[in-house]
Amino acid sequence: MPEQLRNPESPLNKVVIEHIQPTHEDERRAIVEFQNNQELPFRNMKVIRINKSEDPDGFRLGNHYHEDVELFFLEEGKIDTLVLEDSNTGERKIYKGIEASTRIFLPPNVAHLLIFKNAAKLLAFSENQFNPANLVPHKIEY
Repeated sequence: MPEQLRNPESPLNKVVIEHIQPTHEDERRAIVEFQNNQELPFRNMKVIRINKSEDPDGFRLGNHYHEDVELFFLEEGKIDTLVLEDSNTGERKIYKGIEASTRIFLPPNVAHLLIFKNAAKLLAFSENQFNPANLVPHKIEY
């Protein structure tokens, strides 16, 4: 046996390999949290798999904001419409046709609505584990 494997301080003893199941699933998406290390700046990372919408208006995700930062990376597909709104002032920005390989950084208190018409894969990075109770609802009319 190699010496490092007999050493309890070896980094190999800290390797974790495990299959991750979705932490939340419904007809719109599957959320897979693939990182939840409380020592990293973004302690929670997840994959959001968007299903193709049967509704011609698409799936609407969001309509909330967080009191901490959030970072998205669109790995596959397209965000047809992204509506951002300052939760304090109501100021709004609308973006159309956001393509794959786009990073979206949201500071605290920015309400967001993402509309998808086709399948997509979105990576999401946040400070806290996904919990619907931690979302601050903010209805964005669009």
